[in-house]
Amino acid sequence: MTDSLLQKVEDKVMHLLAELDILRKEILQLKQDNVSLRAERTDHNKKLQGLISLLDMLDFSEHAHVSNDLSTLQTQEAHC
Repeated sequence: MTDSLLQKVEDKVMHLLAELDILRKEILQLKQDNVSLRAERTDHNKKLQGLISLLDMLDFSEHAHVSNDLSTLQTQEAHC
């Protein structure tokens, strides 16, 4: 009877060790995925900042053109 209980305990310990090994591998994979996702996030943030800067430049450029056009119109109206 004692051998049977000892065998059951040994089987459970082996099963738990195997499960622990699987979980360790899963944790390692998740850590690697996390590093990759952080790098991707940083890259996307840089690209987004670049796009925002371009949009800001376009917006500023549009305002400058509108302002110049209004000044030209006002000057032309003053001469008429």
